[in-house]
Amino acid sequence: MKIKTLTSIILVGTLALGNSGCEETTDHSSRPQQIEKTIMFPREKFLTISAKEYCESIEKKLSDYIIVGLFAEYDDIQKVIPHGTEVIVDYDFDCAGTQYEVHRYETGTTLVPKSYLPDSTEIGTTRLN
Repeated sequence: MKIKTLTSIILVGTLALGNSGCEETTDHSSRPQQIEKTIMFPREKFLTISAKEYCESIEKKLSDYIIVGLFAEYDDIQKVIPHGTEVIVDYDFDCAGTQYEVHRYETGTTLVPKSYLPDSTEIGTTRLN
């Protein structure tokens, strides 16, 4: 079963205005004395359109971005999104399994503006520059 978000195509015009729409959540459960903040990438920036279509819609070039592929199982996609990501394009969500086991897969391509990255930015074990 494939689910694609068609409403995200409408939001492309608003994404050109900036990428500061991250939500902050606070987790108080693990340690009462220490507050841990996690910045969540907003779901409205997960687009099903291609990188080329996105760049054309905001009048930028694809060469202005560093492109990083994403793959995540279950709800772990927030953990693999690089800092500075402007938008995720070619987003796809798949769910498969049996009555005893369900696998959820999310894939996409992140567009990170080259102007955002310092010379030695790393994502996990992948060096971007």
